[in-house]
Amino acid sequence: MMRAIASGTYTGTPDGHLIFIKYCYGYLLSRLYLLNRAYNWYGICEYVICCSGMALILWKLLRKNDRSIGRKCWGAFIFLLSYTILVFPILVGVLNFTHYAALCGVTGIFFLVTAENGSMEYWGDLVISCIFTGLSLMIREDIFYIVLYLEGFFLLCKVYYKRKNLKNVLKQYLRWILVMICMVSVISGVEHMAYRSEAWKKYLDYNDNRSYMVDYYGWQGYDRYKTIYEKYGITEQAAYLMDYYFLDMDDVDMNALLQDLVDYEDSISA
Repeated sequence: MMRAIASGTYTGTPDGHLIFIKYCYGYLLSRLYLLNRAYNWYGICEYVICCSGMALILWKLLRKNDRSIGRKCWGAFIFLLSYTILVFPILVGVLNFTHYAALCGVTGIFFLVTAENGSMEYWGDLVISCIFTGLSLMIREDIFYIVLYLEGFFLLCKVYYKRKNLKNVLKQYLRWILVMICMVSVISGVEHMAYRSEAWKKYLDYNDNRSYMVDYYGWQGYDRYKTIYEKYGITEQAAYLMDYYFLDMDDVDMNALLQDLVDYEDSISA
């Protein structure tokens, strides 16, 4: 669905409102489709981001073992390129945006953990960590919170093991923390502006309630919700179509119906 929205297949015009992906990322993606709609920019961008993350991790590992990378670097690059060409396209049909966000998060965590103060690459490592952590937020917010939790844990570990030089350690990572706060604020601010209209707010409420029913509670059959269905004039056959084919009813206020269903399930679970 998100690829269809970004490309304009779903809406008729390339759009950055990808619902589950932040608008900052969606907007840039939709601009690429405006330039040339013949290419699958959604897949290309995910492919490039993941390959970049793997390449940077490989480069970092090689540099850690041998500063004079030389032929090793080219050999590793050729290996990575061959591996990517042969193997990764097979995974493209299996992986989804959640997996891509996780790969970005792993890259962000890796460069934060391996950043060594005093090395030539120290600030570069922190910048890469911020970029890929930000990508995990834009691609899948839920993954970002897991990544942020792990990054916070590793930062605390570093502070603990270097507690004898606590002032310098805190100073080293304070900029990273401030950059992360600013980045999250900008992304969240843009997201709020993009979905500030009443129509979008209503749709997001509908989408949240639908996600609760489909992903968490699951449709439990007509008899369980019979009273609610009768309130909206929904027959058993129509309820089956809604459940099995994920269809909506044109003559029913689906947002109100889903809200009633979620409230009912919440009352039972409480």
